[in-house]
Amino acid sequence: MRQGSTFAVVLCALAAGCAAGEGVDVVDASGADIAASDAPPVVDAGQGDVSAPIDARAFDAPAAIDGPAVTDVPAVTDVASTDVPVAVDVPETTTDDAAITEAAFPRWMGCTASVEALVTVRNTGTSTWTDAAGYALGGVDDSDPLHPGEARVRLPDGVSVAPGETHTFAVRITAPGSAGRRVSDWRMVREHLRWFGETTAHEVSVQCDDAGTDSFRLADVTVVSSPDVRGFAVTSRVTALRFRPGTIHIDHERRGMWPAVTISDDGTTQEATIWVFFRIDGRWYATGAERLRPNQTDKALDNPSSAGHEWLYDPGRWGEMTNYVPAPGELVGFMVVAGSTRSDDHVIARERTGAVLIRFPRDGEETSYPPFAWQE
Repeated sequence: MRQGSTFAVVLCALAAGCAAGEGVDVVDASGADIAASDAPPVVDAGQGDVSAPIDARAFDAPAAIDGPAVTDVPAVTDVASTDVPVAVDVPETTTDDAAITEAAFPRWMGCTASVEALVTVRNTGTSTWTDAAGYALGGVDDSDPLHPGEARVRLPDGVSVAPGETHTFAVRITAPGSAGRRVSDWRMVREHLRWFGETTAHEVSVQCDDAGTDSFRLADVTVVSSPDVRGFAVTSRVTALRFRPGTIHIDHERRGMWPAVTISDDGTTQEATIWVFFRIDGRWYATGAERLRPNQTDKALDNPSSAGHEWLYDPGRWGEMTNYVPAPGELVGFMVVAGSTRSDDHVIARERTGAVLIRFPRDGEETSYPPFAWQE
């Protein structure tokens, strides 16, 4: 049997209207040909014989199956851009700046003297200064020849300095025990970030002159800013001189006996003036340093080392004596003069006590005199 005959028979049997033997090879059980046909026609299942081949596109597409709607698929993300953070320059929203409004440093110090210098700084930036944020007054180059140890003065806990405000830093400076000139310079710093603002720099001369009482001659003393009272009559003696933290006490035989003078329009009066003598660079200087009201004996003084800073703060008036800090044990002189002779000459009774010399005391201790190292 020719190939394809069986397939044709099957198709014909299934198709409606297909007559036995029409256009097909019919075979018997033995496989012999019953009728012959060279090319059976293509049969369309519904139309009968057609001469054109079946086009598969003519069949209907299967119906859509109900199911959940397909949601939008998110765009594919660039993996590399999410794994590696991109560095972005973010400008700072605040600025650091500072101006030095005032600074009080001694010009001279005794060999081992120690005192608190003062630096007042104004915040001229836009940031707020706190210790927690790393703000401090620092020794330039992280060191200072008169401030041993860490060259930092930090803000106290709970203190903040807003833009436009000022803060006064107390800088403890100590002479190194050897003579010479040292420069102490300070500037604001924000730790681990930057130095900023103005710098305050001060040259301090350290002297190590262990002079004896024979170095003092009243006639050789240089009087600074005050009238020369050395020719006043010596009518009284200093009877007590005492230092304790916060106070200096001085008394003399004629306290309350000298006539008071009026020193201001509001009627304020003054009986006497405390004078002080410093030996600086081998030379003695003297000036009227502090006022005494009628019968007054005690004056506020933080520490003995503060006398120069608290009393003699203006170099235009007191020159070499400005902010001078004697070393403990150094010779220093005192006397009491009638009237107002600090920077003026308002005197009724031209009288004074004799001068006395003492070995200068240490801070934080109560020290009393006499005995004096020398007295006039």
